[in-house]
Amino acid sequence: AHVNTLSFVAHDELKRIEAQIERGYAAAFCDANVQVARAELLVRRERGGSATQRGLALGLRLGVAAVLATWLFWDLVVDTRVLPLPSARKADLQYAVIFHLPVYRLSLAVASCFYLWAAACSVWKRARVNYLFLFELRDDEVLDPGAALALGTQQLTLCLLSLLLFSKCMLSELDLDASLFPVLLFLSMAFTLTTPHLGWWRRGYTASGFLRALAAFFSTPFSPVSLWSSFVGDIVTSLVRPLVDLAYSSCYVFSGEWLRRPDRQGSCHAAICGASPGNALLTALPLFFRFLQNLRVAHDTRRRVPALPNALKYAVALLVVLFGALHPAVSSGQ
Repeated sequence: AHVNTLSFVAHDELKRIEAQIERGYAAAFCDANVQVARAELLVRRERGGSATQRGLALGLRLGVAAVLATWLFWDLVVDTRVLPLPSARKADLQYAVIFHLPVYRLSLAVASCFYLWAAACSVWKRARVNYLFLFELRDDEVLDPGAALALGTQQLTLCLLSLLLFSKCMLSELDLDASLFPVLLFLSMAFTLTTPHLGWWRRGYTASGFLRALAAFFSTPFSPVSLWSSFVGDIVTSLVRPLVDLAYSSCYVFSGEWLRRPDRQGSCHAAICGASPGNALLTALPLFFRFLQNLRVAHDTRRRVPALPNALKYAVALLVVLFGALHPAVSSGQ
């Protein structure tokens, strides 16, 4: 309403340009019908179909996820209390929790990232924060809230379905190798996130903004620090456990360890999880690069505050993390 009170809105030349655009659009797309052209120009087109179609698709995905969650709860909580568990499967359950839980935890973390990004974008839009301008991004470089919700629900549904089938195998209701389902879940997740023409990029988005920020983050201090790369760096430092799960899942799947018997598995877990150098390295690297980012900011801005206090914070956190990750190994004589 305030824009309509400005003097340039009522300028004759602006009205002439507006009428020219309407006539040109009508001649090209609306059979010279100016009224239809005006109506179409007023409608904001969303990626992935209309708002109604996207709402129905999201509701369908959420309904499927709710059904799978209820079914899984019944199998794991109710059936295990009523039906006797075969004694041969009790030992396998211990291995299942140790060796397969990181894959499902990683899948749920990916779904949570989509949901949290959707929530952040929604809050920014309601507060009229132009986050694309602040992050120096194009509109096609980030997901909008609707697409992020859809992808998060899709990943959640796949995770619940895989976990349900995995539990069926562990309860001897399916005569299949239980390790097959977490492997398929990891491969489908990797395929969706890394294939440009078949993953979520097909909705009109690219991953260039996020990948560019990741490259800038891991090439610190040789690349300048922007608000977007700093924001992505904060996200990476908050995803230490999913990063460890990603490394373990990659090792578990691509090394072929899942093809072994459960009692012969564990080499990837020993190398990456627990009190191991691999775990310490994956936990400390994000903090180390955030430390370097703050040093680069202090160098570029020629200001000590707040960059150097933040660098000190990450340096202390880095020491604490390394001590906590390596102390059990040192105390046990490894």
